[in-house]
Amino acid sequence: MNYQMFTDIGDIAVGAIVRYHNDRAEVDHSGLYDLVLGDLERLQTVTAFAEATDTDVREAVYQICLELRPVPVFRSVRNKSVDTV
Repeated sequence: MNYQMFTDIGDIAVGAIVRYHNDRAEVDHSGLYDLVLGDLERLQTVTAFAEATDTDVREAVYQICLELRPVPVFRSVRNKSVDTV
């Protein structure tokens, strides 16, 4: 997965963080993103991974969190008229 880090090892590090929290946390996509973001903030303190909280990286992480933990969509059909053929 390309997390928009500057190096392949950066993408691997971010991917490991995402997998770690995905395997252990019982949260929805937003909670998963928050857990990962906390670790990305710590990761960015390492000079080699300074871009870990850049917008592109955060957006890529958010998208994968949505894929891993989809948001359920509920649609009500109560009191709706439906045209049928």
